[in-house]
Formats: sequence, C-alpha cells, structure tokens
Amino acid sequence: MPLTDLQIQQAATGDLDALCDLDARGLIPAPGESAESYAGRLERLRTDLAEMETELAQTAEVKIEQFRFAAASRIPENVFGEAHAQTEQLFAFRADWVPGFYVSPRFSWLFGGCAYSFHPDLFTVFIIRHSFAAKDKWFLYSRRELLAHELSHVARTSIDSTRFEERFAYMTGETGFRRHIGGAFHQPSDVFLMLGTLFLLLGAQMTQLSLLPGLPIWPFWIITLGFITHLAVRHIQDGKRLERALNRLRATFGENARPALFRCTDAEVVELAALPADSALAPWLAARTADLRWRIIAKRFTPVPADSVS
Repeated sequence: MPLTDLQIQQAATGDLDALCDLDARGLIPAPGESAESYAGRLERLRTDLAEMETELAQTAEVKIEQFRFAAASRIPENVFGEAHAQTEQLFAFRADWVPGFYVSPRFSWLFGGCAYSFHPDLFTVFIIRHSFAAKDKWFLYSRRELLAHELSHVARTSIDSTRFEERFAYMTGETGFRRHIGGAFHQPSDVFLMLGTLFLLLGAQMTQLSLLPGLPIWPFWIITLGFITHLAVRHIQDGKRLERALNRLRATFGENARPALFRCTDAEVVELAALPADSALAPWLAARTADLRWRIIAKRFTPVPADSVS
C-alpha cells in the first residue's frame, strides 16, 4: 500500500496517530530525528517506489545499482505475507511496502537472499534466489524465515545498530539453535577475523609439515580458541543484557515489552539492562519524551488500563 500525501503531511506535523500507523509498517524514525526530517525521508521513499513502479510498467524491468530485475520475477504479496505475520507477532510491524525480486545468483551457490537498504533514505529492495519461487525451503534456508529476518533489519535501518542487530533478526529463527546462537557475529569484521584465525592455524600446520618441522603450533591454537572464546563470552553477556533490558521494560509495557525493545538503540539496551530496579524505568523514560521515536513507542505499547476501557 503506497504512502499518501496526507500521511506524510501528518507525520511532518508530529501527528502521533499517523506516526504510529507508519511505525506499524516498519517505518521507524531515527534516534533524535525530527518529524520534519522523518517526513522528508518518507517523501523520498515514496518517490523512489513510484519511480521503480513506473520503470517496471514501461520497460518490464528495473535497474537498481548494478542489478536489473524483471517485472516477471517480482515476489508476490502472498509470499511476503508469511513473513509479515511473524514480524507483526514478534515486533508489531508489517513492512508491506518493501518490493522484492527472485534472482538466479551467479556470485554464490550458497546465496539465499538479502535486503539492500539505501541509508539514510528508507528505500529497500529484497532479492532472494529463484528456487524459492516454487518451494518454501532450499538447502538450510526457509523462505519465511529468510524474509522475516531481513524485514527485521529493514525496520531497524534508521536505528543504525550493530551490537544487538543480529540478535533481534535471529528471533525470527525456526529452530532454537538459530534463535539462541544466531547473532554471535555482530558485523562482517567478526566473520573475517574468525576466518583469519582459522586460516592462520591451517597455514601454520602446513608450514610445519612442509618447511619447519620444529614450528610450535600451540600459539596458533591459542589465538584461534581465544577469539572463539571472546565471541562466545560476548554473545552470552549480550544475551543476558538483552534479557535484563526486556524485563525492565515489562514494568511499563507489559506484554508489549519486546516490540518496545526492538525499537531501542544499542546504547539504550545497555542502559536499560543496567537500571538498578523497575522503579528506575519511569525517570529513564521521562528523559526521552522529546524523542519522536520514544513518543511513538509510548503511544503504541503502553497498555491501556482496564478501567479506562468502556
């Protein structure tokens, strides 16, 4: 469903009802962002989406960066619906505006799919391998899980998170293993460092066998195991922080604590986890009443008292 002039105009004036409707579509304001700036990004998003639709209608394909996508390879809405239902249940948003296309990747036989987001604008496009057009599962991937995972990243694009970003996305996992272990790597540098230590160990072993029989291998094992231990300890500690932050938010938001936490920055998660007691949450929230994002969170997720419901 396209964005309307009225929605963008209402967002620019700070209309909380309109802002909450947009938040429910996965269009979350950036930390400290003004209503005017947010509305400007919405306008650019609408323009980008309209230009894409025009190009598809006129030429039956669209060029985005270095990629070309055919109109016939567009992912239908009913396929997205599987993932929308999960993100709505977990995080209270349904990003129904994100376009997506099936592709036949030449760059990696293990490629399942990904989302390209153009920061600081909100425009995003999905690409997933064409195998998913006919079936829900391919190799280790599930179409629903893959889309829900990436939609979670899309909704948090403006938050610009690294530390807890993958933890939230992996909450959409179909298995307990992915839900609990996913997120150990915060960013690509973690993966490269991990691979680097493994290749260093392998290289040392090959050197010992072929050139230097006396080369000690144990220092290289220490480096590799040390980095793995670092990742494991960090992952466990961050999991505990996320759980403590969630428990703190429950004092105000009750069953809506997880969607509220989903909209937090890395620094806010750490601060919430460090609050000494539930009673400390009220002043912490009060200090954020000027932030547009937190005004939306308070409006959407603060439970309505039972005695106020007629």
